[in-house]
Amino acid sequence: MATRIRKGPANDGDRPATVSRVEEVGPTHAKGLHHLAGLGLNVRQGEPCEAMRVDFELSCGSTALRIGGEDYTVSLRVCHVSLERENCEVAPHSRYEHRLGKGSFEVSGTETHSSGKSREGGVGIDVAADASPIKPSLIGRLAGRYKRSARKGEEHQEVVRREPIVDLISTSGQDRWQVGDPMHADARRNDGKLQGTYFGEERDKDGEVRELCVIGRGCSTLPVVLTATVSASFGHVVVHRHEGQADAEDRIDVEATLRQRSTKAAKSHAVTKADLKARVAGLVMAKALNEAQREAGFPVAEGEFLIAAHSLAIPPERVKSDEDHP
Repeated sequence: MATRIRKGPANDGDRPATVSRVEEVGPTHAKGLHHLAGLGLNVRQGEPCEAMRVDFELSCGSTALRIGGEDYTVSLRVCHVSLERENCEVAPHSRYEHRLGKGSFEVSGTETHSSGKSREGGVGIDVAADASPIKPSLIGRLAGRYKRSARKGEEHQEVVRREPIVDLISTSGQDRWQVGDPMHADARRNDGKLQGTYFGEERDKDGEVRELCVIGRGCSTLPVVLTATVSASFGHVVVHRHEGQADAEDRIDVEATLRQRSTKAAKSHAVTKADLKARVAGLVMAKALNEAQREAGFPVAEGEFLIAAHSLAIPPERVKSDEDHP
């Protein structure tokens, strides 16, 4: 990838040093993953070198991959953005984060209660198999929840809805951000997949998008180098076979099942089998990428694979010589 140079206004010796030139490499992607996640990294021209705002945008989508001779669609539920930096420090409390508040989405579940006096004279509660995973003792303390009730004989059914607070983007270690909640992923979407652009949710009082972070240059005679990477872990990859695709083995299984079971059971079996094969294919893909990238010398963590990278370099100040003086 060729290096691009962006030039800004020249520095005046009587003014604080500002960003006048940025050398850029990338973004580059792992083969076949350019539609899965894209990133844009930028440092604003004219920014003071002691407080440079780092702009960042992440765009997520789906990509088609051929795994084991079959076609799949790959998406993400959670990914990580990491920032490697040289000759600069991140200003405290400047790292980007975004939390989904009440009203962004809701989680609902049905609970069935059977009333009766216990040994202590209280009311006993039996939670049905399809009940919410939340413990009954915690239901009364959930903020923002409301109930709709209906009685059936001696049983009392309640549909409990709540609006939890979820971190869509949160810091996750040193100069690392997690995009998507491990349980709810992008909770604003029914399928939870990461889709669209991120890091543009938070804005300042003037309506301008907040920066990824603010950095201050270290030594003025050395360049500042930033590299942003997007990676994902094996367990947060969603893999689906293309609709309508079924191999010969699947078709034979479905035909045999149709003769023995109902149509509904046969379809359920076929879908479950296809889902299982897709999960295995996803693990094979992720593991192969991880091994190839580690062998190539990329700094990829165990259990993860790199998707894309983008680097910037801000050259040092030019040292003035005697010829520069009148």
